[in-house]
Amino acid sequence: HLTDREAHLSRLRAVRHGGEGGCSVPVATIGGCTTSSFCAASASSTRARAAPPASRPGNDDYVASRLAGGAAAESDDDDALDFDGNDFTVSVWVNYKDTAGEQILVEKFTGTGGPGWTLTKLNDGRLLMHCDGAGAIRAESPGFVTGTWHHVIARRRGANAELIVDGGTAGTADFGAKAISNSTSGVLLGKRNDGDGAGFYMNGMIDDVAMWSRALSNDEIK
Repeated sequence: HLTDREAHLSRLRAVRHGGEGGCSVPVATIGGCTTSSFCAASASSTRARAAPPASRPGNDDYVASRLAGGAAAESDDDDALDFDGNDFTVSVWVNYKDTAGEQILVEKFTGTGGPGWTLTKLNDGRLLMHCDGAGAIRAESPGFVTGTWHHVIARRRGANAELIVDGGTAGTADFGAKAISNSTSGVLLGKRNDGDGAGFYMNGMIDDVAMWSRALSNDEIK
């Protein structure tokens, strides 16, 4: 179980993409309640609901970070982030500069097909959380708009898994009692693991990535 997230993800390292707008600021220490910024958000950007929160639900196990312009970050492997067959919540705020192509939000995944889990926007615009060994959750029409902050949540409650976008259920799946296979990779924000080689860098900004070893309630998500 996740009992000390600050310790688990206190050492993220920068993984930079050489594309336009790449951010050269090194990763700050992740932990506590303060967002660690790679690059400031554009003053002209808007949010679909509200700003990424300054505080989170109680007993929060999380990592907060902002990535922008093709930057990415990676942690060392930690078994606590594999989730297995347990309840979990993964939360991320995303603001796309361009929605073309596949773009990884966050993953703990190895190679092209696993083991592990990955949360990504596909080439065709659908949102997918693939959990090797357990199943996949798909959101056919997540409604992403460029230049706008969107709140994406993946949540498992028992057998029920769902993707929630801007407060509304966008996709569901039945995982039954299946467990997610364990990956030896670290958590990656904003790109695909090197074992795949595809890159799939985020073209935009990612902020306030958070994880819990429980299913947040609907009230806590709002």
